Amino acid sequence: MLQHYYTIVIKKSKPEQQTTVTATPVTPSSTTTPTAGTDLSTTYGYNLLDKIKGICAATVTSTTPLGGFAEWIVDFRPNAENQISAKNELDTLNNIFISFFIVKHNNEYNLAFRNSGRFAGKQRVSYILDDSVVETSNRWYYSFAEVVKGKIRAYSEVIFCADSVYLKS
Repeated sequence: MLQHYYTIVIKKSKPEQQTTVTATPVTPSSTTTPTAGTDLSTTYGYNLLDKIKGICAATVTSTTPLGGFAEWIVDFRPNAENQISAKNELDTLNNIFISFFIVKHNNEYNLAFRNSGRFAGKQRVSYILDDSVVETSNRWYYSFAEVVKGKIRAYSEVIFCADSVYLKS
């Protein structure tokens, strides 16, 4: 069973109960960036780009030897119409670079997620695509899986409940 690499909880007050949503892995294909003049606002999962932007304080908990961080300030800023990113230096051996962006996959535009940086001094990078999006009036769920091997290789979930954001990888 794949365990969470880390969990980031961004809170402005108290979280609500979560429910589990099951998602299936995407199939392999090449990816490219969107062409100029494309309306990206209809892209599956596009609303995440607007919901996640801004500055929040977070707690990082981890099941790895790294442990957690009591306070993590994250600043998600748009790089372009189709990308929002944040880079954080946790300490001299650990940093996190997170980016959400639109790519063309299987002739459709999809939301992609890059999770990279240094972990215990070692470089790492994962590129994963959205495979499930559930948006309701009080909860937004976005699931991402690695393109070739699915969730057995890499996955992340981004969950918005009330005024909190949960990022699980």
